[in-house]
Amino acid sequence: MGIISTSAAATPFTATWDLISVSYDDPQSGTASTGSNTGTNNGGTAGTGTSTGSGTATGTGNGTSTGSGTTGGTTGGTSGSSGNQPTDIVVIEVEDHTDSIGNGTHQWVAGSKPGASGASRVTTPNSGALKPTNSGTPMMSYNATFASSGVYLVWMRGWGDTDSIGRGHNDSVHVGINGVLANATAMDEFPPQWSWSNSTRQHGAAKIIVPSAGVHTINVWMREDGLEIDKVVFKKEGSAGSTDAPTGLGPN
Repeated sequence: MGIISTSAAATPFTATWDLISVSYDDPQSGTASTGSNTGTNNGGTAGTGTSTGSGTATGTGNGTSTGSGTTGGTTGGTSGSSGNQPTDIVVIEVEDHTDSIGNGTHQWVAGSKPGASGASRVTTPNSGALKPTNSGTPMMSYNATFASSGVYLVWMRGWGDTDSIGRGHNDSVHVGINGVLANATAMDEFPPQWSWSNSTRQHGAAKIIVPSAGVHTINVWMREDGLEIDKVVFKKEGSAGSTDAPTGLGPN
């Protein structure tokens, strides 16, 4: 309800009004919001006014928000309903290994190719050695947390080689989980520049099977020495963009 008083004895006339405080229930949060409005208008068409309001709302779920007036109620409800969603992507920087084990002749060492997202790794010496399985070959291990079980596509960023007739001799690697090498055996197709690959020599997509949500050990084994690697990305099969190769440095 408002009370208005005017004075017309002089030109221009002056009008003032006061708006009595009004309370209402905010449907976004169930919390009552209160606002007040005061203003003064002087003369013909020119005028000035001020408005103040306040309100508080808390959303449900994992998010809360406090704001002014009706905006606070809307923001709080939206944030609370969205909450924290699990991710279907796991990213490993190869330098962040928890263990690195060489064999009698080869080991993983820091790489030197420019343009890596962090610090790359390469097996040396580059003597033409090839390990068709994960037995007796240098290995790096990583702790990785997966939000859910299932099949994950393996994408690796690597720098290999290609000879004059298109063959690579330093362009393959093995990836497994919990010490088991299966569907990511002999990942290849790494040309002599930083490139993403999901390919294997068996001409299928490289995959791992995550048995349960939680922390698992990811293993990377040398297949051909001389391949330099930078990052490994796991995308859950069937998730949005899972079959799309990462670009540039890839996700963080």
